[in-house]
Amino acid sequence: MRYKKSFGPLNQHINNQKDAPQRDTLNLNNIKMSPFLIAALLVFILVFFSTVKVVQEKSAKIVQRFGSFSRIMHPGINFCIPFVESIAGTVSLKVQQLDIHIETKTKDDVFVKLQVSVHVQIMKNRVREAFYELDDPYSQISSYIFNILLLFY
Repeated sequence: MRYKKSFGPLNQHINNQKDAPQRDTLNLNNIKMSPFLIAALLVFILVFFSTVKVVQEKSAKIVQRFGSFSRIMHPGINFCIPFVESIAGTVSLKVQQLDIHIETKTKDDVFVKLQVSVHVQIMKNRVREAFYELDDPYSQISSYIFNILLLFY
């Protein structure tokens, strides 16, 4: 017969822990996600990222609803209706330099080569016109400057 030594209150505490029910711990390996839950989570993420749009400083985005102009997004965080509204394009509102090289003939039959630098900036209230009405704005500005200079020489 073996002699069992008792430590009093410590022995009672150990015995009480053995008899207590085991607590469930969160074990991610035992969690089974249904395919429906995974698909719903992916759809939610897709809708969330297609809803939130961030426009950078000094730019504007053109929003179309079902293919026609809806509105202009200005810098900051903006929201779109998913699958209904789409971004048609981005317009830079920065000052841009356009260099034009012109060779012209003066009234006294002398050929002159000119370099003209033009600073161009789209105004915030004219973003729609700049995006939809101008096909190639840089070539149109170049031809306008060329015509103006021909009048002077």
